[in-house]
Amino acid sequence: MADIDIRALPVLDSPPFTRDLAQARAQFDAYGLCVIHDALTIDEVARIGQRL
Repeated sequence: MADIDIRALPVLDSPPFTRDLAQARAQFDAYGLCVIHDALTIDEVARIGQRL
């Protein structure tokens, strides 16, 4: 496998946070990901962190 200099790869834009699920779906189609604002509560994030 050839070595790849990751510094030469382009930096891609990422979608902004959204609470709108229709917008999230559109972002997922466009970017391959979406970031849903407040998808998890602070307590849920803490519990996930403890399990990792």
